[in-house]
Amino acid sequence: MGEPGDRIAALFTNLDAKEIERGIVCQPGIVSLLENIVIDFKKISYYKGQLKSQNKFHITSGHLTVMGQLKLIIRPKNLQLEINSEGEYLEDYEDYVKFQEKYNLYGVLQLEKPLIASMNSLVIASKLDTDLEANICRIAFYGNILHSYTGQQIFQQNYLRIFRKKTKNGKVEKVIDNYTLLIKDLFKKETNIANYIGKLIVIKQGNIQGKIESAFGKSGKVKVFVESGTNQEMLNSDVVMIYKKYLFHK
Repeated sequence: MGEPGDRIAALFTNLDAKEIERGIVCQPGIVSLLENIVIDFKKISYYKGQLKSQNKFHITSGHLTVMGQLKLIIRPKNLQLEINSEGEYLEDYEDYVKFQEKYNLYGVLQLEKPLIASMNSLVIASKLDTDLEANICRIAFYGNILHSYTGQQIFQQNYLRIFRKKTKNGKVEKVIDNYTLLIKDLFKKETNIANYIGKLIVIKQGNIQGKIESAFGKSGKVKVFVESGTNQEMLNSDVVMIYKKYLFHK
């Protein structure tokens, strides 16, 4: 009697063996066709090649190997990565060095062909097209599958949200009253200011936070509410807004 993990021989009638190279036997629902996966990313220390977002690797799980494109994301260590979590996009694994004490690293793999696997399966990423005579490590990273997404789900806002941090710079044009500033140069005149209402900005003079309250005219200027109060020294001070730009969502 076979047990999970055992190798077995099975006889199937009316089955063309030429159509099957390898296979697995399991209960229904144990494995699925996975189009996009997220893994807990672990680098192979001996791998000396580049590890950058948008790079392609050979992705192996079980008996299958498919091509996949990598996107690196980080998330604070005190927050679990849920199926609808946010993750900050990283260009290069080397950028992770300065974040690793506070952040966990994950790999989002967009697969060119579906991978047959189950949740928590081990995934190994390699550069199998590397010259065998080069005598270098071809295995780049590995990890376990945490979540999977279809090709459509990854474009929907209630699933994984990957963002880049962006900045916009402006200047205080006028101190309107004790709590309101007029900011110029932060937006172009064609910008839809409604998309930024409630966003935080930082007034560099005093490192004070404010919140975008409304548009002022049609020139791209905005009114900013400063809860801690304004003063005339803020006039002409530089202003910066740090915001999130999501990769897939329009």
